[in-house]
Amino acid sequence: MANGATDVGTREVEDVYVRFLENGVPVSKFAGLKECHNAKATGITEAIKEVMNEIDDNWKQKLVCLGSDGASVMKEKQCLCSSEDRCSQSNKYSLYCT
Repeated sequence: MANGATDVGTREVEDVYVRFLENGVPVSKFAGLKECHNAKATGITEAIKEVMNEIDDNWKQKLVCLGSDGASVMKEKQCLCSSEDRCSQSNKYSLYCT
């Protein structure tokens, strides 16, 4: 799950959470907070990738779904959430909460 915010210093940041099953029980954990180089799809995607790369080098192979808010930037073609190499595969999904 990922969500963007602008802090008091007007920096665009992306907070990233991971949700997984542990002994059959769903668990959500805070993965990290990363400043975006810009508030466009490319900046958000880079921030999410940086957080996930710090946790696990093989996260892309384990990814099943990426959830985000309904912001239009998260639906852009360049965004990790809707990029063809990740979520359009038969076992990859994008969720948008509006």
